[in-house]
Amino acid sequence: MLVGASGRRVLKGFVLAIASVTVLAACATLYTTRHGSGRAAQSDDIYEAVIRYRAVHEFPKSKTFFVCIDGEDPRPELLRRFTTGGVTVRKWSDARGPERRGPPLALFGIKWISDSEVEVCSQSIFNQMMAVGMAHRLVRKGRHWVVVSANRRWVS
Repeated sequence: MLVGASGRRVLKGFVLAIASVTVLAACATLYTTRHGSGRAAQSDDIYEAVIRYRAVHEFPKSKTFFVCIDGEDPRPELLRRFTTGGVTVRKWSDARGPERRGPPLALFGIKWISDSEVEVCSQSIFNQMMAVGMAHRLVRKGRHWVVVSANRRWVS
């Protein structure tokens, strides 16, 4: 079957449209793979906001924090976010022994109130006789999570 000049233009336009959609889909997949999507992908952003908030408001003299999340060491990707900026975050499992110089900070889950508002509970152990539990309310402002309130839930 022979195709005329106008048919070739239509076919060329169709091929170009398919190619464009394919490239856009590939870019979207790459972005999602690198940055994640949905609530689970935002967990490091939320935990980072809580840790930085606690560093500034609760422990301004401490430069190193030992962190666990739901009883586990944090993901290496979260730890790498603290390589600059004056605050060092290390794994909770590194807090054992005489090398520990900084408060342990335990974070417990993310309670989703809406797609742009969450609550995270934390616990800090100051010494053998004192610990504090906090509830942090965060809201999403643009691409960042911001702590808007922090309330003590308990002290022991």
